[in-house]
Amino acid sequence: MRKILTIVLIIVATIGFVTASFFIWKNLFPHNEFADSYDEAIFILNENYPSEILVYGNDVGFREAVKYRAIEALSEEDFNLNTSSYKYHFLVINDINNDLSISKEDFIRCKKYADENKLNFYYIGKQYLDLLRELQFYGMGGNEENRGIAYVISPIGRDSYVGIWTTDDETYLEIRPEILGELLAFSFVDDVIKKMS
Repeated sequence: MRKILTIVLIIVATIGFVTASFFIWKNLFPHNEFADSYDEAIFILNENYPSEILVYGNDVGFREAVKYRAIEALSEEDFNLNTSSYKYHFLVINDINNDLSISKEDFIRCKKYADENKLNFYYIGKQYLDLLRELQFYGMGGNEENRGIAYVISPIGRDSYVGIWTTDDETYLEIRPEILGELLAFSFVDDVIKKMS
């Protein structure tokens, strides 16, 4: 009798889990038959887990639906994070053309914000990778093809991702101009999930 009760409880729990998963999945994504995974990531960042995205430097090539704010400097005044409307904050420094002038103090400020769990930091470019390593945004890793890093804080600690953008990715920009924005949106969703765990 006990064995039958255990089996029935397992079946009921499984049905409950599958049903709950379906409703969660259904509510996470927009119901548009033409939406692709990039649209779904945008919907999550805009609606389910409102995220403030700051972009400094070159245009990222986000789709129109992505809500972001271009900033003119890497100062506290320009950051001006909206913590009442957004729980998650991302800073993208897009130096893809390696033409930005950024001081060491600017990067130190960015790292302070990331270390205080105020924002997740992304750098796309090559010219400041050595400085970012020196400032301990990331440790070992990367190679000559590396063109980007991410420095994020999650409940389990600091994570650094080296090679989030590479020379191979740059070749696709001509074919798919929104590939960088798409890659960043997926990374942001991944960061949100990590912060929730």
